[in-house]
Amino acid sequence: MESISQPQKKSNIPIIVVVSLLIACCCSTVVLCLILGTGFFALSRAAVPEQFPIDSFDPIPTDTAEEEIEPPTTESPANIYIPTAAVDEPFDPTLPQGGRGDNALRKRVWDFVVSLAEEDAGCISPLPAAAIIVVTEEPDSAGVWEEGWTLFCDNGSTPIYRIIFTSNPDGNINFSPGLISK
Repeated sequence: MESISQPQKKSNIPIIVVVSLLIACCCSTVVLCLILGTGFFALSRAAVPEQFPIDSFDPIPTDTAEEEIEPPTTESPANIYIPTAAVDEPFDPTLPQGGRGDNALRKRVWDFVVSLAEEDAGCISPLPAAAIIVVTEEPDSAGVWEEGWTLFCDNGSTPIYRIIFTSNPDGNINFSPGLISK
């Protein structure tokens, strides 16, 4: 009589071992991340000293009478005109933009500085749109301020002028330019 051979059963042990290892790695990674995250959080909180304890602030007064509150005052010296470009002032492409002056003042300064640049740097017809005007000193109590005007010339030169503006009691503004660099 012949014996019937039975097929061999495959062992599931390797699959179980691999799955167990994967689960163990994932769990240990999660635990490690939790430990590190908690540690970093604790270190960050310990590194920052408590700069403003809650009890160090004065309480906010809630029952201040209106007569105790003083309105802010803005005092300016008499007869001082400090121009700023008006919002509704029309754009003029023949003038540079910027600075504290209005279009009329920029036109006077531009014409004068262009004539100086022709002599100083051989600058012929600089582009007003390329010119840069920077307020270098804000107006003082006498209404005097300073701006830097940089011209870009077609010959490659870039003369820079320092312009000092002075308010007159009659409301006009005088300016005096000086060449800083060619």
